[in-house]
Amino acid sequence: MTVMFLSALSSILLSRLSFGAIFFPIPVLLASYRIEDTRRAIGLQILTYAVIMGWELVPMIPYFNGETAAMLVMSLMFKLMACTVAALFTALRNYTRSMLRKLVICSVPVMAMGAAFVIWFTSGSGNASMDLMIKTYEAVIPADLLKISANDFARALVSVVTYGMVPLGMICGALPVFFAEMSANRFNAEWQEEFALMKMPGHFVWLFFGFWGLFAVSALLKLPVALSAVGFNLAMAMSMHYMLNGLSVLLALIRIKLPAFSAGTIIYLFFFASLIVGLDMVMWGVLTITGVLETWIRFR
Repeated sequence: MTVMFLSALSSILLSRLSFGAIFFPIPVLLASYRIEDTRRAIGLQILTYAVIMGWELVPMIPYFNGETAAMLVMSLMFKLMACTVAALFTALRNYTRSMLRKLVICSVPVMAMGAAFVIWFTSGSGNASMDLMIKTYEAVIPADLLKISANDFARALVSVVTYGMVPLGMICGALPVFFAEMSANRFNAEWQEEFALMKMPGHFVWLFFGFWGLFAVSALLKLPVALSAVGFNLAMAMSMHYMLNGLSVLLALIRIKLPAFSAGTIIYLFFFASLIVGLDMVMWGVLTITGVLETWIRFR
């Protein structure tokens, strides 16, 4: 009981810190490994996340209006996505041991929430929020601090939200799960082997091509922004799954020569390499293509 209380308190306090907001599910995720009853583990997480989301939501209510709606919902959405992935991941622990398979299932509500937000955001709410962003940045940021105008900066920010809502939400949800899994299974040889052998289901590759096809067609034919934005978001979500598949292939190949090489090591290397501009795009692209090709080519 003490562990449950302390883990919940740690997650709540961590959610209030700017640098720790993305990692707040980790304490209750780690506590869940020590709770044999899955229902109790999920109950601990749901109660903790309800307090966190309530603490976020209540102070925003007086400021909720047509102009601020998109910005306020967006600030809540990423935490809600992280809570959803963490709780579902725990709920699925008796369903399958494959980390990738569980993440695919957990991403379904995230993809649905992100797509719904993008459709709403591009239907008119985005314009009001962009005007508010422009006014805010012009008021608080000195004109000579940015290389571009506040208007261009706000438009770039809106584009990132429009075309990156789902991938960003999946990152917010997956990172705590990754770190919690690595911490809990760092000495588990069976888990290491399973990580090196995880693979996307074969028929999912058609979703990958379908979503990219939807984005390409909507962009070429200049269809409504909502359609191309949703297509791009869902295509990037599927690409992230196949990127993890490619990362698993890489780990399996490395372990042939270095059996002691762990999943945690390659994930940390991948995480820090992703921070290097230029290298991140090449690495993500190569791993994603590798994951897709494994549908037909046996690499392991």
